[in-house]
Amino acid sequence: MSNPNEQVPPPSSQPSPTTPFNPSILHGPSTPPLVTLTLSKLLDIQCRRYGPKECLIIPWTGARWTYHKLREESINLAKMLVEVGIRPGDRVGVMAGNCEQYVAVVFAVARVGGILVVLNNTYTAGEALRGLRHTSCKILFTTFKLGKADNSALLSKLSRDPNAAPWLEEIIILNGEAREYRTYAEAIETGSNLLEDEIEELDSHLGTYEVAMLLFTSGSTGNPKAASLTHQ
Repeated sequence: MSNPNEQVPPPSSQPSPTTPFNPSILHGPSTPPLVTLTLSKLLDIQCRRYGPKECLIIPWTGARWTYHKLREESINLAKMLVEVGIRPGDRVGVMAGNCEQYVAVVFAVARVGGILVVLNNTYTAGEALRGLRHTSCKILFTTFKLGKADNSALLSKLSRDPNAAPWLEEIIILNGEAREYRTYAEAIETGSNLLEDEIEELDSHLGTYEVAMLLFTSGSTGNPKAASLTHQ
């Protein structure tokens, strides 16, 4: 008879020596095989194939970026992230509408091994603060205007109260008015002096099964939960 007070040992994190390690459950065809690439390597490959061709068009900003342009912007932004101390596993938040700078942030954070925390741009200030605290974000990329909504309440709270998001070190404004905050354009300039080799060194150690993003669930039955997405 089993002892009801007996503690069940935690499952081993190591794969069985007779079973190949596979962190995913697969149903259905296994061919052709999935491409095993990090987000940054995927962009590098596409850039070599289609470099001068347009890959990003934003009608409301007028942006028409080629693959070369997207890679250049994301690498310069990645350099800035390294200069301010972002390292693999650090969380970087983004709360904004669709724009070309948003896409550059996605690839920049991925390239240095950071984890992008995607905050829904319909969040109230309180909901956004909870997300920032819950994930210990170090940097937040955002805008004062989110469509027709005003984001001033969140930015004002973060400016007045350093304990509102204790881990947050900097806010960078992607576009539009910036007031006292650093702009995306200024951040790009900050990173332009760093050698690309330093970024490549970080990128070379990334694995496809490492977490690339945290997205919050809808929270229909409780507080939203952070769900992780890997590079794969």
